[in-house]
Amino acid sequence: MRLDQGALWFIFLTNWSYTILNIHFILGALNTKLTTLPQNSRMFILACKVSWVVFNIAANVAPLVTFMYWGFNYVPGQYVDSSNINAHALNCVLMFADVMLSNLPVRVLHVIYALVCGFAYVTFTVIYWAAGGVNHEGNSYIYSALDYTGSPGMAATMAVLFVLLAQPLSHLLLYGLYCFRDWLVKRSTRAIE
Repeated sequence: MRLDQGALWFIFLTNWSYTILNIHFILGALNTKLTTLPQNSRMFILACKVSWVVFNIAANVAPLVTFMYWGFNYVPGQYVDSSNINAHALNCVLMFADVMLSNLPVRVLHVIYALVCGFAYVTFTVIYWAAGGVNHEGNSYIYSALDYTGSPGMAATMAVLFVLLAQPLSHLLLYGLYCFRDWLVKRSTRAIE
């Protein structure tokens, strides 16, 4: 995540993920303030629902960004600065910590929110490419795996795999982490009794 990218900052999935992550944490902070409202008030219920949707998106996209960057984009031996660590590793650590420390439930069917976000990003990349957009190096693609001009078949395959395979797998990881947290809580409360 580099702020010196100017308007190109918005084209990268890393930055979408980071923005959603920050929105999630801001909403979480605001929701703690809303606990002064009656729990059956419309405002409180709406705030909790919005926060839950944003949580599901952030918690799904963060591990994908981390995995895709370190697995496909990072060149071994390349210099890694704190901004890079923050955007491509810390995001995942923060979300895993949030899942383990918060009491937010994870539901399998909430994968739909991640799918919508993934589809929105892939759609954006296609529109950006069709409009003649370029990345920070002047290439006609945002990521080389999504080179719709040079390798349209590969790009389409990667886009479909991202939405229909990677997003659900990320959500299953999230659900597994949630189940593990739930098991730990039940085990620790039994030990206390």
